[in-house]
Amino acid sequence: MDDLEKGDKGSQSSTADKGAQALTQQVLRLYGVGFAMILVCAELEWERFLVTFKVLDGFLGRGLLQAFEALLTLELTLQHGVKEGTTDFDKSLQLYRTVAGVSLLVCSAFYIIGGILCFGRIRKARYKREAERLRVQEDLAETERKRNELRGLLAMYSNE
Repeated sequence: MDDLEKGDKGSQSSTADKGAQALTQQVLRLYGVGFAMILVCAELEWERFLVTFKVLDGFLGRGLLQAFEALLTLELTLQHGVKEGTTDFDKSLQLYRTVAGVSLLVCSAFYIIGGILCFGRIRKARYKREAERLRVQEDLAETERKRNELRGLLAMYSNE
């Protein structure tokens, strides 16, 4: 009877461990989705978002967040693993997750290297130059509009 109780407790413990592991995986997946949405907002350079999360405006911050997301993806993929008797769909899904994680890790390496080499300053200078060009273009259009208006007035007064 003692062995039966031990076996029963062992199976309950195993079931509890599996339940805790499944819950941990689900929580990690939710964190992964949340961080992925943050990365998408940063990559779209949504101004309102970047004002809130200043660290993601730079290359280094984005690179570190992408590296974290990549490692989170790879951890979930490697933790799940391919077991004997799994379907082709499960195998292809694991391959997709692995490729996605490694790709994100490579992209994060480029961002981190770019942050170390100060590519962010080059990007900001380019954005400032583009904004200045657009402002000058608008000023030129406004000046042309005023010039045409004044020519019309001059023509009207010269006809009188």
